[in-house]
Amino acid sequence: MEAEINLTPERIKEAFKVLKSKGMLYFSESGLYVPETTGWKLLFGKGPIREEINAFTSEKFRLKDEKCIRVTKDEKIDDATLGIKADKGAKDLSTEFKNELKKGKMVSVIIEVDGIKDTLLAFGSAELRLKDERSISIRSDDKVEDSTVAILSNKGVKDLKDELKKKLKEKERRVKIILEIY
Repeated sequence: MEAEINLTPERIKEAFKVLKSKGMLYFSESGLYVPETTGWKLLFGKGPIREEINAFTSEKFRLKDEKCIRVTKDEKIDDATLGIKADKGAKDLSTEFKNELKKGKMVSVIIEVDGIKDTLLAFGSAELRLKDERSISIRSDDKVEDSTVAILSNKGVKDLKDELKKKLKEKERRVKIILEIY
């Protein structure tokens, strides 16, 4: 049995503000904004499914890859690496999160170092294997490897904000990567 939603005028106004800010409103022919099912679930459901990965920067990062962003538990660096000594690999993500990724849902990715942030969008896929114990990759193409958690992103590591890339090339700064599925 689903819980009853207590809709007060104040709660409805707040819901419309949140939905409008998230682009989750529909303008009907009658001129009224009508929240989609997803919008109501966001507001009154359990909210986004979220994973947080913590890693560290390195002055050795190249940050040149146009097609990939990678975080690894190791200290091995390639052109896509923006975090080493990570606390998770693709296999370590929660079962709930992996199940939602396999439904092809959109994933918001926030990368932050010392308060400097950049955001990218990508998509899950039924083809994801999510088996890599050492790394997590987000790709701008549709190539799937064991570390791939999202594809068709709007950015590779090369496309991140210059201010963030500068921070990523400093020694031993904490990198926080937040993955959210709505």
